[in-house]
Amino acid sequence: MPAAAYAGKECVCQFRRGICDQTCVRDMLDTPFYIACLKLAGRRCLVVGGGEIGLEKVEGLLACDGDVTLISPDAVPALQELAAEGSIAWERRAYAGPQDLEGAFMVIASTDDTDINIAVYNDAERRAMLVNVVDVPPLCNFILPAIVRTARWPSRSRPRARRRRWPSG
Repeated sequence: MPAAAYAGKECVCQFRRGICDQTCVRDMLDTPFYIACLKLAGRRCLVVGGGEIGLEKVEGLLACDGDVTLISPDAVPALQELAAEGSIAWERRAYAGPQDLEGAFMVIASTDDTDINIAVYNDAERRAMLVNVVDVPPLCNFILPAIVRTARWPSRSRPRARRRRWPSG
């Protein structure tokens, strides 16, 4: 849910202005970010939300060899395929709270439920873990830049979890 969806509603960002006036989004351009590349191989990465946006995030994590767990009662067919073939773990249920974050390196919330997204953010922040609520910068302690792909992955060649074998010697 884009940050603009909060305009006029209760403020959820660090400014706690009562009614959201989008100050936090305007200020994002002035926020200095430390650019880093993350090694995800073998690290548990959670995605909460099984829609098209969740699929996009899962594909990106798999492309970087993340150990991906999807938490969602439902999922789009492509995510169901990834679970069926064993590329991701799928917990077919709603987000249940901080216990879902046990052992996770990062979490990405991509649901269409504002309350769930806020709960994921708050639970992750209390654990000082990486959290991104898609398209809501104030509910992120890291952001994911847009990636421009010149070609769409064909459905049969979507990124899969894999183990790399390094040459010996």
